[in-house]
Amino acid sequence: MIILIKLVLAHFIGDFILQPTAWVKNKEVNKAKSIYLYAHIVIHAILIILILWNINYWFLALFLMLLHGIIDTIKLYAQKIGNKSSWFLID
Repeated sequence: MIILIKLVLAHFIGDFILQPTAWVKNKEVNKAKSIYLYAHIVIHAILIILILWNINYWFLALFLMLLHGIIDTIKLYAQKIGNKSSWFLID
């Protein structure tokens, strides 16, 4: 349970504290071509390793980094003005 709480904390830090609004806007315009999408994904992996403070979780960090990247990419292509809040919750 503690690991889950730490992972949720890392996700909130990565999405809300360490991701500037300019990155979000750039991702929405450029989608998978945005360099900020990939920077955001790598930041999430680093946060997972840091917050769990155990390099033995590298596979979990890699898996969650890829999963977060896939979800964020799908979100960029699927979200519209009317369903942004739904995609926010899915993320």
